[in-house]
Amino acid sequence: GNGLLKLAKAIKKKKENVYAAGDGYNDVEMLIAAEAGFVPENGSQEALCVAKYITRSNNNGCIAHAIEILADKYK
Repeated sequence: GNGLLKLAKAIKKKKENVYAAGDGYNDVEMLIAAEAGFVPENGSQEALCVAKYITRSNNNGCIAHAIEILADKYK
C-alpha cells in the first residue's frame, strides 16, 4: 500500500486518481490504499472482501474488464 502511494506521489497523482488490481491476500494493503481496487471473481477471499469492483476472472480478461469499468466511469 505504501509503495503504491509513494509511486503516485512520485508521478504527481492524487490518491483519488490511483487504482489497483490484485487477486491475492498479498495485494490487500495495496487494494485498500488505492481509491478503488479491482479483484477478479476468482481472486482470494481476502482480496474480494476489500474490492470496490469485482471483475471477470483472471482467465477471462480481468484487466480489460477493469479498463471498461473505468472508461464507463470517466465518459
